[in-house]
Amino acid sequence: MPRRSKEEAVTQTRTLREAVLEALYEAEVKGESSPQELKRSRSAFVAERIAGVHAGKAEIDSLLSKHLIGWEISRVTAVDLSIMRLGIWELMAKPDVPTGVILSEATRLADRYSTGESAKFVNGVLSAAAAEIRP
Repeated sequence: MPRRSKEEAVTQTRTLREAVLEALYEAEVKGESSPQELKRSRSAFVAERIAGVHAGKAEIDSLLSKHLIGWEISRVTAVDLSIMRLGIWELMAKPDVPTGVILSEATRLADRYSTGESAKFVNGVLSAAAAEIRP
């Protein structure tokens, strides 16, 4: 079986991370207690992240609220909130994934799927959270 190149692996991981974002965003917008994608996901990467964010939502939101200086969590757009929840979960649960990769991927998602200012906002909040989670 041929090995994937590093570029192919990064592309696949980004695609999977986008699937996680889509499921978290959909659940947030619909007010679902459990994302539907979790039930139909065939990817361990996607299922683990959706389940992890779902199970740790109270702890994630508490930590997120500490770093939303001047903001209430209820004012954060659903897409930005979903991106930051995923990032915080990865910071807490995936010590094998470098902090820089998590921050970079979250920023990339915000830049691609949210407003022009969101990438800076997401990066700032997650950087502050990362300093606490991974001192």
